[in-house]
Amino acid sequence: MNKVSQTLLEPLYKQYFARPIAFARFQGIYPTFADAERAVPASLPGHFDTDDAAGMYGDRLDRLHPEDYAPLFWLSRVVKPSMSLFDLGGHIGIARHAFGRVLPVLAETRWICQDLPAVAKRGAALLAERPAAGLSFTSDVADGDGADIWLGFGSPQYLDWDLPDRLAALTRPPKWVILNKIPVHPWAEAVTLQNVGTAICPYRVFADAPLVSAYKAAGYRLVDRWKNPGCRCHIPFHTEFDVDPYSGFAFERTEVVP
Repeated sequence: MNKVSQTLLEPLYKQYFARPIAFARFQGIYPTFADAERAVPASLPGHFDTDDAAGMYGDRLDRLHPEDYAPLFWLSRVVKPSMSLFDLGGHIGIARHAFGRVLPVLAETRWICQDLPAVAKRGAALLAERPAAGLSFTSDVADGDGADIWLGFGSPQYLDWDLPDRLAALTRPPKWVILNKIPVHPWAEAVTLQNVGTAICPYRVFADAPLVSAYKAAGYRLVDRWKNPGCRCHIPFHTEFDVDPYSGFAFERTEVVP
């Protein structure tokens, strides 16, 4: 697209993007996460801490999607009874409910689902009608200290802090970190905005090599990685930062931090 076309069309796209109808669309490239936060239009909240956001994704509680099978495979290999799992940004317990249907050992674990207060509250209330053994909710990331496994299924890209740094700072870091649905670009790091229908949120794109290196520096070795066909990020007018498909990773903690 030439510069003249971009100058004419980008303002129109921004108007469209500010509306709920632009669900799952992306807009802009910003120097920092804070700059992206300031660019959120007033038409929608700039965060997920709302009742509307808490009501999303209920259709995922009862079925698995193609992108779920790689993390499900790794959980089937590493989860043992009495283990604890910390589900970072796990919404209303979607993974625990869906995975528990095919992985019975999860009923013998402690699954701590972390999310923003409004979402965690909705997840806890849901337990009254959909019990799930061992499932609890929190809005405090510190409650993950001591968990055997940390999960980040499509959540690290919404954080204004780096997950490897947080893991390295824990008193009792997890043995395993399993990530899924992560926008990983071959070389570029970026911050954009994503419209999720109920909100418009800053959204990070990670560069491949620095991401893996950060986990290594935090004391983890890469055991496996996979692609998530169907999960993609297209940023109009900034297509050099597009990601298609997303990626998943299994990291295991080593005994010595390099």
